[in-house]
Amino acid sequence: MSIKQQLQADLTEALKAKDSLKVTTLRSVIGAIQTQEKSGKTAVEFDDNQILELLSKESKKRLDTSEEFHKLGYPERAETESAESAIIQNYLPEAATYDEVVTVASSVFSEYDAPTQRDMGSIIKAVKEHFGASADGKTISDVVRSMIG
Repeated sequence: MSIKQQLQADLTEALKAKDSLKVTTLRSVIGAIQTQEKSGKTAVEFDDNQILELLSKESKKRLDTSEEFHKLGYPERAETESAESAIIQNYLPEAATYDEVVTVASSVFSEYDAPTQRDMGSIIKAVKEHFGASADGKTISDVVRSMIG
C-alpha cells in the first residue's frame, strides 16, 4: 500500500472514530499533496519518495508554527500544531542520526580528491539521495560545510 493510499485509509478511520484533529491534519496533508501534484503545466502523480519529502516539509512547517505560537503566548495553538506534526511524523521513516549523516558524508568525500566549496552542492546532493526524506537538509548541509572547512 502506497503512502497516499495509507493516508486515505487513515482519514476514513479517523472520520469513523470522530478524531477531529487527525481528520483535519490528514485532509490538510492530502490537500497539499494534491496541490503539488496539480501544480505546473501538467498534473503529475507523486511517488512515495516525493510524498515523504512533502510530509517532512509539512511536519517541519507545523513545528515552526508551534514555536512561533509559544513565543507569542498562545500555548493552546502551539499544542495543536505540535500534535499535528506528531500525526504527520507517524508516516515518516525514522530520522537519520547525526553520526549516520557524518558517515555517509565521509564516504562521499572520499570520492573527491580535495573537496572545495565548489563541490559542496554535488556532495550534499549525493548525501540527500542516500537518505531521502529521513535526513534533514540543514543537518546534511552543516555536516558537509564543517568537513569542507
